[in-house]
Amino acid sequence: MSKNLTSYSKPYHKLIQRESITTICMYNKFVNWAVAEFDLYLQEESFDLNIYVPNGWLNIEKYVNSKKELSVEITAECKSKKLCEQLLSETLSIYNHLLVSNLVKTMYFSASRFSF
Repeated sequence: MSKNLTSYSKPYHKLIQRESITTICMYNKFVNWAVAEFDLYLQEESFDLNIYVPNGWLNIEKYVNSKKELSVEITAECKSKKLCEQLLSETLSIYNHLLVSNLVKTMYFSASRFSF
């Protein structure tokens, strides 16, 4: 479930990407990795994660829909469209890395149960 939204409201460009997650644990790991990736920037963690970069910010927030499905919404809002795209791209690469590592771990443990 990948949903991408783009808007421009003077003077900020805004990119929003919504991705599905399987567990709260995966969301927490994603936020932890994002905090480490952007550790040189001012960060605020309350219900969601806000990372303030020069001329913009990044927001990572979790959502639960009516069917109790989890998703994460990544919002990049910057004065430069290029910076917006770069922030979103870096954050999505963390998300994709987590998906792949989670898949590999699941496959490894599934295969190890059946090995003799």
